[in-house]
Amino acid sequence: TEILYDSAENIRNGQVVDDSVEGLIALRLTMDGAEQLQPIRVFPLPPEKLDPANPAMKYGIAYGHRRTLSCRLTSADHPSIGPQPRKVAAVIDVDWLKRGRAYRLRCQIHENTAKVDLNPVELGQALLEYQREVSLEEKRHVSQKELMQVYDLREKTVYNLLKAAEFHPVAKSVCHSHLLSDLDTMVTFDSICKLNEELATAIFESLKVPGAPNNRSLIRQARVLAEDESYKFNPESWVWPDSVAVTIEKQAPQ
Repeated sequence: TEILYDSAENIRNGQVVDDSVEGLIALRLTMDGAEQLQPIRVFPLPPEKLDPANPAMKYGIAYGHRRTLSCRLTSADHPSIGPQPRKVAAVIDVDWLKRGRAYRLRCQIHENTAKVDLNPVELGQALLEYQREVSLEEKRHVSQKELMQVYDLREKTVYNLLKAAEFHPVAKSVCHSHLLSDLDTMVTFDSICKLNEELATAIFESLKVPGAPNNRSLIRQARVLAEDESYKFNPESWVWPDSVAVTIEKQAPQ
């Protein structure tokens, strides 16, 4: 009750992780069983964010948004959780707001990737924002090589993550929904979205079916369709082509 949750301060695009409460319930049950292993970091709210109607709310979240939200859950959210919210262990950082935005972003990215992986869109957008903030604060360009060193990522991964930050909305939805997990495959799917949005949307809907094939080969073959200027998408008759059906049949034993 003393902590303000401000989605604008959360690098996960202002979203609750997993786009649902299920992930928060799982975290809460883990914390209830094994206690909270790492404290969150909070900072005293600046005067403009203090609410006279709620004088008990004194802190903002530097990092630990997900843990804070999970501690607010009660039995109304899940029967295995107690009737009251639980306290959250926190370190108070009085200098947090005095540091630059780039420093704060870097801390949040490290903290989030150490706890629950940011998905490629979230991490790509965070890296892009980090580049912009350093450029504004230090008047210099942050190269992909520097991002590789700071976050211990491969060159191709950094390149693809920065592309993920600017995915087509349909590709972002696929990523946030965890329907594709391989970053290369997501990049390929994004190219389909930009070539033929109707086809991409149909694929998105097909991926929602439990057990639907989603391997890299299938998405690459779909891109070939999207790149074919003579191909006309018809939502009434659309089915995966024979070449893809063969891929699916080969996958069936798994």
